[in-house]
Amino acid sequence: MKKIVSLIALLVAFFGTAQVVEPVKWSSSVVKVSDTELDLVITANIENNWHLYSQFTPEGGASPLVFTFKNQKGKYQLVGKTKEGKYKKTFNEIFEIDEYYFQNTAKFTQRIKILNSN
Repeated sequence: MKKIVSLIALLVAFFGTAQVVEPVKWSSSVVKVSDTELDLVITANIENNWHLYSQFTPEGGASPLVFTFKNQKGKYQLVGKTKEGKYKKTFNEIFEIDEYYFQNTAKFTQRIKILNSN
């Protein structure tokens, strides 16, 4: 359990310092669902005049958000896909597709199953 919390802290530190321009501030928390399952809750606070694309933005447009969960083997497994809150939908005339994005704030939840409590 301590390693999972450390992993989340590392992810937050990485996302928070990955770029010189930081229009998105990341934070995270862990919610215990059961003795073997946790929800990883990841929150993005987005500066004004910026937005963050949904992970479900259609192909052919801007690059969608991608979550990469590392060090899973033998430690934990993902339960389903990362869920996300309500996004905005706008037609992009350049790419000629609908794009899905977040403004101001976005919340993502990934359930994991603990395979090794160490």
